[in-house]
Amino acid sequence: YRTNIRKFHELKSGGYLPSACPTKGSKHAKGFYQTVISDSLRSGVQSLIQLVGTGAMVPNGVIIGFKSKWQTDADETVHEYVQILRDTLVMGYSLLIVAGFKKINFFLPEYGPPAYSFADDDDEVTTYKSAGMTTGSTSDNERTDTKMSLASVPASEDSVFISKAWADGQGRHSYIDVWWMVDDGGLIMLVPYIMKRHAFWSQCKLRMLMVSEEDTISTDISAMRQLIHNFRLPYEGPLFVPAKKEPSVKTVQRYESLAKCKLSQTARPEVIKKWLILTELLYEYSRYSGLNVVTLPIPTKLMQPRSYMALLEMLSDKNRLPPTLIMRGNGESTLTFYSE
Repeated sequence: YRTNIRKFHELKSGGYLPSACPTKGSKHAKGFYQTVISDSLRSGVQSLIQLVGTGAMVPNGVIIGFKSKWQTDADETVHEYVQILRDTLVMGYSLLIVAGFKKINFFLPEYGPPAYSFADDDDEVTTYKSAGMTTGSTSDNERTDTKMSLASVPASEDSVFISKAWADGQGRHSYIDVWWMVDDGGLIMLVPYIMKRHAFWSQCKLRMLMVSEEDTISTDISAMRQLIHNFRLPYEGPLFVPAKKEPSVKTVQRYESLAKCKLSQTARPEVIKKWLILTELLYEYSRYSGLNVVTLPIPTKLMQPRSYMALLEMLSDKNRLPPTLIMRGNGESTLTFYSE
């Protein structure tokens, strides 16, 4: 048993993450990591969460990939994945789910979305503020409508699928759209800012979007604008998207098809409706952005695993939306007014 453990760690480069060759003791190691052997994925993740780090130098978040094949996986596998998400939040860690990042070409020096063509013709669609979006800024640049041609994007029924556009090429100067839905400590604002400081994401612009009722827009604008100013974050906006009362029939039907149950049979149908409305707004306002950052719904015990996965699937639809980062903080403040 000890021999197997030793061989296991040798294959894992002794816990180092080299930048060039995966050999033990590399002089160009970029970092280090911890590995465990466990009977199941869930118990292994639980062990890592409790053991990784030294003293106060412990991580405060868990990054996990989206389970793209959940629709064909066994119920036990889907249940285990949702339980891992729930365990992470219960243990007081922030949670980040990465979806659709295989579309991104990380070998490029800078990140860019599909290279959409701009033209003045009948195929143009106004992708931002087309449904009465309100901006919290008075600058002319932030009030400019963005128009993109659909000439290179195939259509299916009444939807525009952008998968082909991602394969056609890369552009530059895109937006990272951050959808603020709930105050989770500010992590959803901090992570995109940290990403932008890296050379790969440096050309992207940050834009904050919020869903709000019409009678509270003025109050929300002042509060969020002050928050962005105090924390010195380079966000455009905030841009306020008018809330809808009900999701469309097609959206509900698609959710029921993925979840294999009726919406009325779920534990909290009214809560799910709000998230389904968000999926529609993501498509209406952010389908041409370079990256979407969305608040993660809480996987409560009352929600069935497949019902929850159906919701995540629609929030990060790889056929209709750009790469998506779904996250939720642990409630502890990650932002500060002061700098050393």
